[in-house]
Amino acid sequence: MQLHDLGDGKATFDKPLAKLKIIIKMNFEGVEVDLLFSRLDLETIPDDINLQNDKLLRYLDPKSLRSLNGRRVTEKILKLVPNVDTFRSTLRAVKLWAKNRGIYSNSVGYFGGVTWAMLVARVCQLYPNAAPATIIQKFFLIFSMWKWPLPVLLTPVDDADLGHPVWDPRINLSDRSHLMPIITPSYPQQNSTFNVTESTRKVIVDELERGKRISLKIMQEKATWDQLLEPPRFFYKYRHFIMLLANSSTAEDHLKWCGFVEAKVRLLVGNLDRSPQVSLAHVHPKCFDMYRHKGNSMTSFCSMWFIGLGIAAVGTSTVNLSDSIQGFVQQVHSQAEKMIKMGMTIEARYVKRKELNQYLDPEILKRERQSTEQQTVPLKRKSNEISTQLSKKSRTAGITCIN
Repeated sequence: MQLHDLGDGKATFDKPLAKLKIIIKMNFEGVEVDLLFSRLDLETIPDDINLQNDKLLRYLDPKSLRSLNGRRVTEKILKLVPNVDTFRSTLRAVKLWAKNRGIYSNSVGYFGGVTWAMLVARVCQLYPNAAPATIIQKFFLIFSMWKWPLPVLLTPVDDADLGHPVWDPRINLSDRSHLMPIITPSYPQQNSTFNVTESTRKVIVDELERGKRISLKIMQEKATWDQLLEPPRFFYKYRHFIMLLANSSTAEDHLKWCGFVEAKVRLLVGNLDRSPQVSLAHVHPKCFDMYRHKGNSMTSFCSMWFIGLGIAAVGTSTVNLSDSIQGFVQQVHSQAEKMIKMGMTIEARYVKRKELNQYLDPEILKRERQSTEQQTVPLKRKSNEISTQLSKKSRTAGITCIN
């Protein structure tokens, strides 16, 4: 697909728009932005168009529908919360916590931004007059005890009868397999967490339980917000890892290939979940880049993902995961048949903890070994800023311990 600039702020494409889903990912002044394209069945688009009008969806193709619903869900959430300022302050802290703790990534099976927003919005609905510090404590209390797969809903599921499928496990067999359903509030309502696997569910639940314990101590003035936000020591938590490598020959090829492989990491986690020898497959959400050289010239681009393994006690000292790994590699090659080019490869390796220094920046392992502080300077500054704000709001709100 080629996008052609017309010189007047518009663009045209060399393929029918109805068949495309256009996403432009960018970082604007430190803020991650996904810019989506959607085509409406209208001759002209008025400046004051109401995107909450369900009738606009009547003739939309599925890809345009998904793109448009990103905006519709965001608008609907802001209308459903009792206090927008409280919601935004709380969500900012919860997102930072989720990123610090390594559970912010929809593509690898954790929760994405809209999912965290819906969870915070639900607590705001339940406690409309609470301060952000109280909302956070209630957030961990409620969702650490949530009876999954009971769905989280901001509004009842309502079928507008426009022909688009909505989330309904009574009718749709695939919806019954969802482990942690969190349902979008705009028609057609969908589960935003369908990528969650057994292992990522366990990791999320453990983190929510940890958040409950620490937030309760914060309310009792026995802990600080910094303790809640500090990152885990992922590479020192496990002795065994699966390292997934994606290689390409050019930067342009690698941008496509890396994105494709990252979207399939959850399939490998799912395969490992089904192995009786694995009790947990904990995927690190960060992609680590490495460049391979031959002489003075760069010969290939390489991205790596790490999965920490909890080994189950199955009565044998030998762990064989070759079937899980080979099945995944074959599945990726089969799905990538039309896009794969010369130099694009995928490989999964078993790596022991003591071998990690062959692949990772030594500073990463050093920081984990010395302390739990694994933040960049800007992220640590943001963490300190949010901690200060929440501490101040806790004092001014007169927060007390909730049993």
